[in-house]
Amino acid sequence: MNKDLSYNVKSLCRRKGWQLKDLASKMGIDPAALTRALNGNPTLETINKMATALGVSPTKLIKRQQDISGFVTINGEETSFDSLDELADLLEVNITPRT
Repeated sequence: MNKDLSYNVKSLCRRKGWQLKDLASKMGIDPAALTRALNGNPTLETINKMATALGVSPTKLIKRQQDISGFVTINGEETSFDSLDELADLLEVNITPRT
C-alpha cells in the first residue's frame, strides 16, 4: 500500500502544482512527518488528513492506479497525466459533449 500511497499523493500534488511541503502545510504537519508517513506506516488519521487536504477520498490515495501516462493537448495546451483517473478528469473538465 505505501508505494501506491506515496505515488498517488505525489501525483495529486503534481497535478495541483504543489510540493510535498505545501501539502504538509495544508495538513498542519511538519514536512518531515509527511515524508515519514509516505515512506513508512501512516496512521488512518494521517491518510484522512492527506485526503482532505488534496480534496479526494482516502480510497483514491491508497488504491493502485492504472499504469498509464502521457500527454494530451486540449485547446492548444499540453497537459500530462499519470493515471486513467487523471486522463478522465482532464477530459471531463475540458471536453464539451456535442449535442
